[in-house]
Amino acid sequence: MINFRKGSKDEFAKLPPETGFDDRADIIRRHLAEVFGSKNLSFLIGSGCSSYMHDGNELGIPTMGPLAAEFQATLQGMPGLPGVGAFVTPAQRDALKDRLGIDLTHEIFQKKP
Repeated sequence: MINFRKGSKDEFAKLPPETGFDDRADIIRRHLAEVFGSKNLSFLIGSGCSSYMHDGNELGIPTMGPLAAEFQATLQGMPGLPGVGAFVTPAQRDALKDRLGIDLTHEIFQKKP
């Protein structure tokens, strides 16, 4: 049997017991489509764009900066993981440049102190 919970709510609680796998999977698909809908993604992308740096001063709302810093600190503390910058192999970097025109060595992708 397949189960699906959103927080403490059982999304299948009101379904008749004979509801099959396909119907349950369809409910999950609809919920995932809602989560990944443009409204939710726009919010997340917008949250990352609220920060504005000018001459080294933060002039915007650094909403995602502290969360990203905490995430990076957590990753650095995990044994066996590669260091910062080691997540893209040279082959992957070259493929990004050749296929998509994304040059990760360009200054816009470099972390500024």
